[in-house]
Amino acid sequence: MTEVAPFDWSSVKAAVLDRSREPEILAELDAACLKDGRLQAMPAAYYARWPQNDLSLWCCRRGFYCLPTLELIEFVQAQIGGDSAIEIGAGNGALGRALGVPLTDSFQQERPEVRELYVNQLGHATVPYGSDVEKLTALEAVEKYRPRVVVAAWVTHRFNRERPNLHGNMHGVDETKLLQKKCVRKYIFVGHERVHSTKPILQRRHETHAPPLYSRATSGRNVVWIWG
Repeated sequence: MTEVAPFDWSSVKAAVLDRSREPEILAELDAACLKDGRLQAMPAAYYARWPQNDLSLWCCRRGFYCLPTLELIEFVQAQIGGDSAIEIGAGNGALGRALGVPLTDSFQQERPEVRELYVNQLGHATVPYGSDVEKLTALEAVEKYRPRVVVAAWVTHRFNRERPNLHGNMHGVDETKLLQKKCVRKYIFVGHERVHSTKPILQRRHETHAPPLYSRATSGRNVVWIWG
């Protein structure tokens, strides 16, 4: 099962006057936020001046989900402290690269059936995986690096046939098993209260923080959840 949160293209179309401003939006955001094609961490004040629908349009066209801010990086670095850490589901690698930790991803969106769903059915760009991102599943990455802290942004949890109401993805991360790994002392997840509301591990005790950060979500609150 492969599920993707629906995206409201109608609101974006209205915001860009039937896409008449789309080339201008994409060009300006590309010039400011990409370096050699890689997404960079930006000051929150930069994204704050953009309408959310413009940011969402850019994210969908470029395959971005989380837009790391310098404030987010500072917050997560403080949470990591001096411990060893990795990023799972790193995608383009912007978050983990700014943190200076190993980047790993299963490269799920390179699967033909997933590309078909995203590109042809939903009209989304797939993730532009970073050349410095190592192809490992989340559990493989933990076994290899034995980190005390695992960082993730916008990763989808593993679909459980016995709990279909929680949705998920058959190729997603088994976050329950991740938290059971003896080496892992803290799991830091950057996501969205609405989009990621069905994560099974939300039933466990965790912290909720809301440092300045942005994403492709058109409404609701971007958050950082921490299990430890």
